[in-house]
Amino acid sequence: MAQPISEAKPKTGLPGGCLMLFGSIFVIAGLWGFAVMFVMPLATYVSAMNWQSTECVITSAEIEEHEGEDSTSYEAKFAYTYTVGTREFTGTRDRAQEFSGSRNAANERLSELPVGTRATCWYQPSDPSESLLDRSYSLLPAISSLLLVSVFCGLGGFVVYLGHRANVGKKNEQQSLLAPAILRSRRASARSELPIDESDRLDEQYAGPQRLTPAQTRFKRLALAAFMALIWNGILSVFGVVIWNKPPFGNVVANFALGVFFLPFIAVGALLIYSTFHSFLALFAPNVSVALSSGAVARGEELDVAWEVSGGIRSIEKLTLCIVG
Repeated sequence: MAQPISEAKPKTGLPGGCLMLFGSIFVIAGLWGFAVMFVMPLATYVSAMNWQSTECVITSAEIEEHEGEDSTSYEAKFAYTYTVGTREFTGTRDRAQEFSGSRNAANERLSELPVGTRATCWYQPSDPSESLLDRSYSLLPAISSLLLVSVFCGLGGFVVYLGHRANVGKKNEQQSLLAPAILRSRRASARSELPIDESDRLDEQYAGPQRLTPAQTRFKRLALAAFMALIWNGILSVFGVVIWNKPPFGNVVANFALGVFFLPFIAVGALLIYSTFHSFLALFAPNVSVALSSGAVARGEELDVAWEVSGGIRSIEKLTLCIVG
């Protein structure tokens, strides 16, 4: 007995939309962090190149503690006064980038600008209330923010990709279930005309000979793997060189803990390099082409399968063809 079309349902599982929504949260968080920690400070740094200089007096200098779950970081905080025309302003921003580190680094910054020191500060001509003590740009916080953003966006993007694959898989599964049911229903009611809907057109589309092609070519897979390996390891290597030449913490234990923290990122970089090497070797692997006599076959019908292997045939030890419908 032919199975009704309404009973041909795909298997249930975790909805791809939920995965895409969950991954999008990580992507949005990464983009928000990228804007706050990288884009905005960089924009301020570029804008400050055209700011005016004036003399200022340091009125307050102290260390601000930022307590984390496992450690505490320290940041030098200042307050200073300066005059533009006949108006006096008070500024609190030291650099365009706000970051914290070791107590020794914060103390070193405080020793450069003790209370009462007359220094040069920079203010925006269109808005004199916006000012900076230092117009320089530090590479370490910029790389840290880029690395953090890469982790969040990379993880979120991968989850979104998995959700998209789940949606495509369910759609293909539903199509594979509907096509035979539609074909059987059309044969059972051969004496009466059935209206042609979207499912009928889909069935007719796959009814003829079909050549199976890979979803991703070898060159595309190699280019993607090489690009990811280059970006990831490039950022990681620059960050590692900066930490090696100028450790951010004042004691060996903290710097060792920082190195342990980066071990998973180094492992990911090694996997990306391995994936690139593997994709390169796959370019010289044998190429298998598969063709079917029909893409929509009812139960009991025959299906002709043809395959052709080109290049490096001697390297093949075992070839398995599996067709799922």
